[in-house]
Amino acid sequence: MGQAKKKQRDCPAVGRPISAAECGENRASRYQCPATCPHNPWSPANYDQALAMDDEAQTLLFRRLREDLGAPLPEGEIERLAQMSDLGRQLHFIETFQLARDTHGRSFLDRWETAGFAALKNDLRNFIRWKTQSRLRLLEIQEVHANDECVAIDLFDPAAGRLVLHDRALAARAVRFAQFLGWTFACPHYTRVLGIALSVPEFSDVDGDDVVRLVVEHLGGPTGPAEMLAWLEKNLLRVEESFQAITDAMRYQMLAAVDARFTKTSYRLRGTDADLLRRLDECPAVRPEPPAPPERDEGFSECRVWFDEASPAEPAAPPTPDPPSAP
Repeated sequence: MGQAKKKQRDCPAVGRPISAAECGENRASRYQCPATCPHNPWSPANYDQALAMDDEAQTLLFRRLREDLGAPLPEGEIERLAQMSDLGRQLHFIETFQLARDTHGRSFLDRWETAGFAALKNDLRNFIRWKTQSRLRLLEIQEVHANDECVAIDLFDPAAGRLVLHDRALAARAVRFAQFLGWTFACPHYTRVLGIALSVPEFSDVDGDDVVRLVVEHLGGPTGPAEMLAWLEKNLLRVEESFQAITDAMRYQMLAAVDARFTKTSYRLRGTDADLLRRLDECPAVRPEPPAPPERDEGFSECRVWFDEASPAEPAAPPTPDPPSAP
């Protein structure tokens, strides 16, 4: 009896001690667990547990997809996914696990649930349901709190009220009144961002929702609220490209207006060091130069000098002779 008592835990949802097994099989489904319960994996204080659950759910979803298809994903499809952007893979996830319907009108989740969820534990069943019921939102950050928490409103659906968001990637970028376009899903005590959220370009005289509407209109999409939202769900990659083009154009205009005589830029390499040096050495205006002692002390092993004019070693074109004068 004493050993059995040790395995009991106080459950504020039912007002009595319960076993760990009863807790695990009923929390956030049959039992409405408060955020203050230390055994609740969906408590904001247990956010790391939720992230670990997310990783496990992702693995199980793709394992079940293989069973659903009756075969592994074709090699060409795997290569295509590997070459996609982060947003592209996110949209593939949404299309595959949430939006796609079979000939009977059933989603991936419907078919898995009909099959009994293949002995999935309660926590994973819950999380997979929530994650495959995401929706596209235009978030405007109202408050930024500690512990990866933000408060936002959805400009597409103001009636939804204040949304408490827990997402480390978003919290790292969030400032008051910044706006993000992305998919979110609701957990019991907060909202999560599915994948990445696009930062809406900021203008001093244009609101974020107007920026989105103008981009959609420019791309040939509808501007009615419901129609535009449905269009965005299918065309978010095009919107991402437009946002990037707007950001690049604004940055160019800003730099063009700066009366600068000296600039310093840090670059992030996409290839290898050797590939970078090879491409630099192909440029006639670039010449290798040994690092000075202070540069070697800082860890530099290679240096190149980029001349404003053509390299002195580059042969100059001979002058064009004047045409002979007429006799």
